[in-house]
Amino acid sequence: MSILTFCNQPKTMPIVYCCVERSNIILADLALRGGRFQDAALSFLRPLPFGALYRRSIQLDGFRYHILSEGGVSYVCVTELSYESRRAHEFLNQICSFFANSPLIKKAAFAQPYEFSSDLHQVLGQLMVCPKDT
Repeated sequence: MSILTFCNQPKTMPIVYCCVERSNIILADLALRGGRFQDAALSFLRPLPFGALYRRSIQLDGFRYHILSEGGVSYVCVTELSYESRRAHEFLNQICSFFANSPLIKKAAFAQPYEFSSDLHQVLGQLMVCPKDT
């Protein structure tokens, strides 16, 4: 079943990419549009101090990269410029909350690249297509 069948909202997706990262290792990501989002996201994350709480939005190449880093895990989503930063950060808070309250958080320190993809793809996709308003 397609992720899109869960949503009653229009099928325009202002969130086009999302990833969960730890120590420059992508644990899971999902792109709903082609682009070099992963490379740019990692370049923004490399200089972050490990474990620090960090929130920021950065505009690059016609998209906005929104970053939430907490407890050594970083969450990034890429949106169209028209998408409100507030809503993008609400989305990141939802992903962070889901991840922090799942058994995966205990495995994150030793996870291999993309190890959590199968666990997180449906959650990421559902929230990217149908962002919840909080």
